[in-house]
Parts: sequence; C-alpha cells; structure tokens
Amino acid sequence: MEDKNKTAGLKHKKEDPIYEIDLFDILMDNIPDTIYFKDTEPRFTKINKAQARLLGVDNPEDAIGKTDFDYFTKEHASNAYKDEQGLFIKGEPVISKPERIKAADDQFRWVTTTKVPIKNKAGKIVGLVGISRDITRLKQAEERQVQLLKELESANTELNEIVKNVIVSPQNIEITLVKEARSILHC
Repeated sequence: MEDKNKTAGLKHKKEDPIYEIDLFDILMDNIPDTIYFKDTEPRFTKINKAQARLLGVDNPEDAIGKTDFDYFTKEHASNAYKDEQGLFIKGEPVISKPERIKAADDQFRWVTTTKVPIKNKAGKIVGLVGISRDITRLKQAEERQVQLLKELESANTELNEIVKNVIVSPQNIEITLVKEARSILHC
C-alpha cells in the first residue's frame, strides 16, 4: 500500500504547470542530438531543430516528405537506405553505428546513429525513429592518437638503430659508434 502512495504522488495531472508545456516539443527543440522520424519509404515525417540545422533547412517542416538523398552524399544516403530497409524487413534496430556524413555546410562530420522501428498497435513496422550524436571531436582525437603512435613507433625504431650501434662489438671490443665518429672526423 505504501508503494502506491509514493507513485501516486509522482503522477501529474494535465492541469499541472509542467503539462502546459509539451515535453516532446522541449526535447525536439533543445537537445543537441539530431532526432528524426521516417515512414517506410523512408521519408522524413518529423525532425528536430538540430537535424534541420544539419540538413540546412530553416524550418524542420521543410524536410517533411524528403529523403536522405535530398540532403546527403549518394554514398551515405545509399548506406542509410540499405540499413533502413533491413530495419523495416527484419525489425532489427541499428545501434550506435559510426557514420561519416557531409552536412549542409559542406563539412564532413562523424556521428553515431541509432535507429529503431516504430510499430503500430498490430505490431506492423510503420516507420522508424533515429537519433544521431556528433562525435567529430572524438574521431579527430582518435586520428591524432593514431598519428602520435606512428610518430612514436618511428622514433622508437630510430632509437633502436642508434642503440644497436652503441653496443660493444664482440669482434674487436670497440664501440661502433666511436668508430663512426672517428671516420667522420677523419681521426
């Protein structure tokens, strides 16, 4: 009985001030991740403001009825279409898939994309909802890390070559590096 009393206090009535504001619209207008809904064609049926900025449209409604082919490179749009058709046929979501996209500002970005099916009451897939998060800075940091690792490996190889030349030669007990220095100095 005590648990019911706790949850009863958490339920809000439509007259509560929080419900004077549409929570869904707050999410769609303010979250920095792109959110989009598509039908099975797959045409946009609703997008948030972040997705509108990515697509280069002034108003989210301007994208309604359009597809990825209207906004992205053919390669990206084709891959997205293939993923979405698989989702519509098998009902399997796409979870955190890294994608390289070209935005409306002609800049390439990296995002992770999650898409899940939308089903009607009969269980039939009627569309999808997707959300993408910009991970460009993370990918740039990863690329820089790979570059630094290559530089470190190269420096390590050079250091190993130097160390090989510093080791005492067992044939003549003379340090090879000293020999090279004498030949350079003509001593």
